[in-house]
Amino acid sequence: MRPQPPSEIFEDFSGCAFVAAPELEAGARDTFIDPNSDMFNPDLAHLLPASIGMLWTTVSNAKKGRTVIGQTEMGQPAGMMDTWARARAELYGLAGLLAAR
Repeated sequence: MRPQPPSEIFEDFSGCAFVAAPELEAGARDTFIDPNSDMFNPDLAHLLPASIGMLWTTVSNAKKGRTVIGQTEMGQPAGMMDTWARARAELYGLAGLLAAR
């Protein structure tokens, strides 16, 4: 069964929520990163030792008219933030700090 976000994320809907999703990481590792998996992707082998975090969110994200359902990102300078990175910064009160950079 495909992982689903926890229902609590939608209960107090403020338009901006992020919740840790360790089950997504486990599923991705088991399915695409594990060399013994039937769906192993050698292009992802560099992620074997990586520390990976995944989040569920209520923030919508679209680029060029298409809905973004997932993405990878590394820490980026403030000016290069995408939709979800900006939303996380605003949620956690970092917007002023980031604007000052």
